[in-house]
Amino acid sequence: MSGLSVSEDADVLELGQVAEFFSGGTPSKQRDDFWDGETPWVTARDLKSLFLDDAGLSLSDEGRKHAKLAQAGAILVLVRGMMLFKDLPMAIISREMSFNQDIKALVARDGFDNIYLAFNLLANKRRILGLVDSAGHGTGRLDTDLLKNVPLIFPSLEKQKEISRGLQSVEKKIALLTEKRDGLVAYKRGVMQRLFSGALRFTRPDGSAFPDWEEVPLSGHLRERKEFQTKGEGLEHISLTVQGVVPKSDRYDRDFLVSDDTTKKYRVTRVGDLCYNPANLKFGVIAINKYSDGIFSPIYVTFEVSGINLGFFEAYITSWDFLRIVRRYEQGTVYERQGVGATDFLKAKVPLPDPDEQTKIAEALSALDAKIDAVSAEISQMETFKKGLLQKMFV
Repeated sequence: MSGLSVSEDADVLELGQVAEFFSGGTPSKQRDDFWDGETPWVTARDLKSLFLDDAGLSLSDEGRKHAKLAQAGAILVLVRGMMLFKDLPMAIISREMSFNQDIKALVARDGFDNIYLAFNLLANKRRILGLVDSAGHGTGRLDTDLLKNVPLIFPSLEKQKEISRGLQSVEKKIALLTEKRDGLVAYKRGVMQRLFSGALRFTRPDGSAFPDWEEVPLSGHLRERKEFQTKGEGLEHISLTVQGVVPKSDRYDRDFLVSDDTTKKYRVTRVGDLCYNPANLKFGVIAINKYSDGIFSPIYVTFEVSGINLGFFEAYITSWDFLRIVRRYEQGTVYERQGVGATDFLKAKVPLPDPDEQTKIAEALSALDAKIDAVSAEISQMETFKKGLLQKMFV
């Protein structure tokens, strides 16, 4: 990879000089005969990776007649949508595809390489996102005329292709690692489903069976922690998200809404507690606190846990099987505000295995987590390496 660098005699050209732009559209959704065919129809939700082979929706031969098509190798770039406020979704399509009106198709002119162009756009993502403004209803908009004026570096076509091949090898490695990680995640999900349904059971060291799981109320193992502190009393201000208990970030900072933050009482949580957001259980905001003792919003609920293996318990409470059980106690007339209070949460009955079997389950799932984390770390390293290459070559 050391030889991959843009030569000093490269030209700086505006995007509109090196690529043609094509607009997309949406065939009538009222015509069933337009849909469910062989031609992918791309929307923003499909632009998740740099190389795109298929889309969630497709057009029939009849639908193709009423659609805009992009040739294989074209770069699809999102130019309208909320995602533009944080990212620049794009993809190189591997075959002819259609696309909607929120996307532009870019095709490199003669003398320029499509793949090199796509990586060049990625490297200049921050600059391009600076052009995004707000359209109606707060939707992000990337003005095509402004995009066409973005200056980019272009060496000879031969050098473009050489750089493209090198970056594609990195991208392929990332794709393979991502596929491996996703496979491990799916495998773990399947193992959990079999474990919690009773289809998969562990045995004792001598081969004998563990006793049947016993259904017990959570009130026998949880006690609500009713401890509060203000800021500045020594505990870190933390957040509870779908990723679990995490450090506080600007994204989750709502302190500006409080007129006198020095007197506000925050709920205390400690390592090993079960924490959840009553109104966001539907989204899976529940976890065992593995991060740190700290304080967070008083609307959250936190329980001390006793008599249950925490590794087993976290896997179970974050499963959709458990969430279906506990969400039966949701109250509220407005969906967004429906929640499960602490008292009702404790009423839920859950099946618990023998403590030794809990340990075996926790160890098995922890081993899978370690494999997933290892692959995720490799992906992160490769992403950092790719970012460095892009910065070195294009910026």
